Amino acid sequence: LWGQHWMRQNGNPDTLRYVSASDSVARLVLSGEAASGFMSLANYQSLSRELQAQLRFLVISDPLAGRVYMLNKRQTARKDQIEAALSGFAGSAEGKAYFEKYKLEGYRKLKPKELEAMEPYAKEVRASLQ
Repeated sequence: LWGQHWMRQNGNPDTLRYVSASDSVARLVLSGEAASGFMSLANYQSLSRELQAQLRFLVISDPLAGRVYMLNKRQTARKDQIEAALSGFAGSAEGKAYFEKYKLEGYRKLKPKELEAMEPYAKEVRASLQ
């Protein structure tokens, strides 16, 4: 969504094509089937060095919170249990492999204003679900 917003803000209403894999985005751009593509830094870093060498950055966004876990107020009684499960996963071999694979630093509390920065994207998702 960030790329879609960036294109609109810069006066480029071109048609978007959504693909599910970063290597597919790269191949579409390199083959000339797409003028540009957007992907997360982690997905870019997961591309082969050969593909990375053939691409250039058009624009880089400010960092945004990636995976955000929110607790419904009705589940407040389970907060400690859920936090313990997340912490357990983060400390496990599987969790460490997951964070390494996706170039994530682990779980942390949101910083002030991080959730607010995502509001334009959340608003768009909410509208598309109605």
